[in-house]
Amino acid sequence: MLINSSSNIFPSSPPVCSFNTSLYPVVFSCFSDTKNIIHLHLCTITYFLLILPLYLFILWMGFQRWRYHSGQTSHTDVFTYYMAFLEILIVFGLFSFCSAIYTCSTTIMVFGYCCICIGSPAQTFFHCLTCMERYLAVVHPIIYMKLKRSHGVRIRNICIVLAWLLSLWSGGFVAMFFPIFPISVYFSIFAIIIIIVCFCSLAVFCVLMCSGTRRDQTKWRAFHTIMAITGTLVLRFSGQIVSILILHSLSATQLYFCETFVCSVWLCLPSSLVLPLLFLHRNGKLTCHKCNLN
Repeated sequence: MLINSSSNIFPSSPPVCSFNTSLYPVVFSCFSDTKNIIHLHLCTITYFLLILPLYLFILWMGFQRWRYHSGQTSHTDVFTYYMAFLEILIVFGLFSFCSAIYTCSTTIMVFGYCCICIGSPAQTFFHCLTCMERYLAVVHPIIYMKLKRSHGVRIRNICIVLAWLLSLWSGGFVAMFFPIFPISVYFSIFAIIIIIVCFCSLAVFCVLMCSGTRRDQTKWRAFHTIMAITGTLVLRFSGQIVSILILHSLSATQLYFCETFVCSVWLCLPSSLVLPLLFLHRNGKLTCHKCNLN
C-alpha cells in the first residue's frame, strides 16, 4: 500500500510555499499552512535543544569510557551510542527541512526528508535490540552469560550492521518510489518490531510471576526497561497509523491529515527520549543523592 501523492489535502489557508504533489511527497503540502509550519518549528526547536544535547552528552560519556578504558561496555550502552548517531541524523534532517521552508528550497527539503526516512527504521530496530538483550538476560540467563563471555560482541556487531543496512534499504525504497511514500515497507518493519517487543515484555513478566523471582530487583528493572520502550513505540506507531487512516478515509476528512501528521511527529518524542534516559539512570546520572547537613 502506497500513499497516492496526488491526494488533494492542501490546507485552506493561504500558502507560504506551493508544492506540486505529483513531484514531491504529500506531506510537503502540509507545510503550505502557517499553523503547521509553526508546529514544525516548535518540534525542531525541541529536538535541537533537548534531544541533541542529550545524545551529545551520551556520546561524550562513551568517549570518556573508551579513552580511559573504564570497565566493559554493556551491549545496551553500545546500542544507545549507535542510537545517538541516528538521532543526530534525524535532528539534522529536521533542521534542514525546517530551514528550507523559509526559502521554499525543495532540494534541501527532500534532503531533510530522506535523512528522517533513513534514520527512523533503524531507530526502532535499536529499541528492539535493547528489549531482546534484556529478554535474554531474564528468560535465558545461561545463554545470556555465555554470549556475554564468548560470541556476544560478534553477534552484537552483526545486529548493528543489520540495523544500518535496514536504514539504507529503507532509504533505497524511499528513493525508488519517490515521491510516493512506501507505507507497506515501513509499517511492516514497525509492526514486526512491535510484536517482538510485546513478546519480550510478556515473556519477562511471565518469568517474574511464575518462577519465584518476584523479589529479584534486577529482573524487575529489566522488565521496566522493556515496558518503557514498548510503551513509547506503541505511542509512536499509533500516531502514524491514525494519520494514514485519515488520509485514506473519506475525502471530507482528508483535511485533518496534516493536523494528525504533525501530532504524530510529537508522539515520536518519547521514543527518542527513552533510551538516553535509561542510559543516564543506569550510570547514576539521574539518581538523587541526599545531602546530610550537619
